[in-house]
Amino acid sequence: MLRKFPLMTLSIAIATNEKIKFTHYAMIVDIAAEIKKYLKTLKGRTCSAYFKDKRED
Repeated sequence: MLRKFPLMTLSIAIATNEKIKFTHYAMIVDIAAEIKKYLKTLKGRTCSAYFKDKRED
């Protein structure tokens, strides 16, 4: 028996130290989680998405 599954999407959050000085790894995790949550809320998204953080200190 062949089973079919719906296509999945991938959300990638990019948090770099290009513009922000991180003093603890938890700061990176928090920013990445915030971006990922934002990507998941985009309406009408039918494909994978990525977003690079552009915040500055």
